[in-house]
Amino acid sequence: MNKNAIDKSVNNNDITITIGSTSAGDKDMVYKILGEYTPGILFHGVRVKPGKPFIFAKSGKK
Repeated sequence: MNKNAIDKSVNNNDITITIGSTSAGDKDMVYKILGEYTPGILFHGVRVKPGKPFIFAKSGKK
């Protein structure tokens, strides 16, 4: 997933769903890209077991 693909999806759709690349590793980019939007990341991670990296962000009203 790259920034251009996410930007295009956010601009052209009401909802964008991605799979993977949301943990805080060096190669994980989705959370870095979503952090650039306003208001940006609303939460990153949930307390459930079994747990997987999870992130929720907004761009404007989307």
